[in-house]
Amino acid sequence: MCTTLTVKTIPVRTRLPLAAWVLAGLVTLFSFASTLVQESDSEHAAPHTAPTIMAASGH
Repeated sequence: MCTTLTVKTIPVRTRLPLAAWVLAGLVTLFSFASTLVQESDSEHAAPHTAPTIMAASGH
């Protein structure tokens, strides 16, 4: 079964049903939203500081 989509008067033929395109779009949006939430959480967290290594002086 082929689905024909029209994008600005350009017909696009695909073998995937419309439900598959909708599912792919929802997964993409969910992934994008979770990335934004994760970045937002990391901005509000305490800044990560790398451990400082002090060189022993031989004085």
